[in-house]
This record gives sequence, C-alpha cells and structure tokens, in this order.
Amino acid sequence: MPISRVKEHASLTQEDIVSHPKVLEVSGSD
Repeated sequence: MPISRVKEHASLTQEDIVSHPKVLEVSGSD
C-alpha cells in the first residue's frame, strides 16, 4: 500500500495505524 494512501487518511495518527493495522487493509482495498 503506497505511503500516499496513508497520508490521505490524515485523521489517522501513527498510533492508530500501529494499533489498528486492519485500518490500512480496509482503506487500501477500495
């Protein structure tokens, strides 16, 4: 998943991403 996709979800903090890796899978699958 491109880093740019993570940056689009600016509402997610780094802790959210680390604590909830499933969020990355869901946001990257659309």
